Amino acid sequence: MKFYLILLALMFILTSCSNNDPANNEKPSPSVVNGSSKNEIATNAPLDIDKLGGAKADDFFISELVANYENLLIQAINNNEFTAIENLLIVNSPLYNSQKKLVKDLYAKRVQEKMVDFSIEKIESLEKEGTYNVYVNERIAIKYPDKQDFETKEFNWIYKVVESDGKLGLSDIEKWVRETTPIEIGNGPIIYKNEKIGFKINIPKSWKDKYEVKETDDTAIIYYQPINKNIEKAILFEIDIWGTEAEWNDWWNNGGESQAVPFRKLGIVKGHIVTSTGPSEAIYQGRAEAKEDSEQYDKLLLDIKNILDSFRVLK
Repeated sequence: MKFYLILLALMFILTSCSNNDPANNEKPSPSVVNGSSKNEIATNAPLDIDKLGGAKADDFFISELVANYENLLIQAINNNEFTAIENLLIVNSPLYNSQKKLVKDLYAKRVQEKMVDFSIEKIESLEKEGTYNVYVNERIAIKYPDKQDFETKEFNWIYKVVESDGKLGLSDIEKWVRETTPIEIGNGPIIYKNEKIGFKINIPKSWKDKYEVKETDDTAIIYYQPINKNIEKAILFEIDIWGTEAEWNDWWNNGGESQAVPFRKLGIVKGHIVTSTGPSEAIYQGRAEAKEDSEQYDKLLLDIKNILDSFRVLK
């Protein structure tokens, strides 16, 4: 009996030691929140997909790669440490070269950044095997050297992720132009609100289904939707941030007032001048296949002055 109790005690001790051995503990996986893969501690170790077995480059590992990159890019910019993100990029790819320059330039300008939040909205597999587009929305707090406070800005990007030499890496980036659906209220005009820039305009009810709006961080582009789906869309007008109020005043006072320019000043939003521009060419004119669209497009152009006159700053 005594021998049996001693044996049980030894087994208990050995089991406890085994459970406390770090080599036997599995490393916790990153949690996935709202489509985002977020680590408490970001790592710049490349993801070796050859070691992932059947999982290979599924959404989880792509999300982990992008999450690490998002967090470490802030560190790279603030400390001039391109090496923080280098292992996550495909060497000599467009993104590798552009971000190497970006880190150096922003550090030299003493720009500081903080990650507010980000989300991975969508991951799509492209036609070329092992290539993916990752759609990311991010909010970054940015502090410029001439400012006392951080200013939060929102960005939308499409990152390209590729498999290269058995590893996942980021290779390219482009702006993600998100489509916006304006609001219809009763029999009144369609109200389009742009939260990024901070304005609203009224669009005639007669425009319904004849246009679409695409936004970037500093531009709203209103396109004509052609009846003939085999021809290209045409720009009706754009509203964008021209620059700061100080930059505008400097330009205006140094000859800008007398210049013939292809834009119209609409207002001042958060210290920035907002302007509009129209189409630069009669895109459908003289084209037999676009005869009906040319007529309808020209009718819509007649409404643009009234639309721009309705410009109001969001409160």
